[in-house]
Amino acid sequence: MNPQPYQPIKIEKPSDIIVKEIRKLIENGELNVGDKLPPEDELVRRFQVSKVTLREALQTLVVYGQIEKRRGAKGGSVVINTNPSSGIELMFENLKFNHYSLQELHEARKIIEPILVEIVAQRITDKEIQELKKTVEEHENQIDRDKSTGAGWQFYTLLGKFSKNKILEKIEDLLLRILIDVENSFNLDVLQTQSKEHQKYNLAAAEGQKKIVELIATKQPEKAKQQMLEFRDQMHKLLLKHEKLVKAKR
Repeated sequence: MNPQPYQPIKIEKPSDIIVKEIRKLIENGELNVGDKLPPEDELVRRFQVSKVTLREALQTLVVYGQIEKRRGAKGGSVVINTNPSSGIELMFENLKFNHYSLQELHEARKIIEPILVEIVAQRITDKEIQELKKTVEEHENQIDRDKSTGAGWQFYTLLGKFSKNKILEKIEDLLLRILIDVENSFNLDVLQTQSKEHQKYNLAAAEGQKKIVELIATKQPEKAKQQMLEFRDQMHKLLLKHEKLVKAKR
């Protein structure tokens, strides 16, 4: 007997709903280029979601090129483009529809990201080094304060940008979008305050990123490349543990 062609309807993720709501404000002209989104605490209250869910949505908008996160007194999430990078979105949706695996994501990142950091270490400016360092520092602060990973995602966005290679930047954007989806699929909103494995994952991510930034800052491309290879293997093993933990809870 042939299997039924129809599949169960998947419930839309809260972060995807937030992305659509903010996009709607941009498309309707209620948010224009240069406008700042409300502070995170206010958005969390308005949408009635956790900070992790909100940061996933904001990082998705960063990946699609519609907002950027700025630092300082006038910092925050700022609209920079009213037209989303639909190519990344279409590729992501296609991959999601075809059910990519953790192993496939690991293989792709292990090919791209070591090359990426090698190039970044050769091309990065002093100002960009400071931005990378501040992002890693903010990641550590978020773990202490909120037990979340928003700044950790921003690290990969900056690597793509600082490579000064538009193709690599877009590939890294796509890989990041998949990573965000994977981390969300593990229901980290629930696990973040309950699982020692999740804390271990966050701390390993921050520490690994910090080591890579130190090698980039001292212009050691080969060592940065090797460190990223080791980092990818380490994080993949931790993600596999998360996968098992989530499956056991279902």
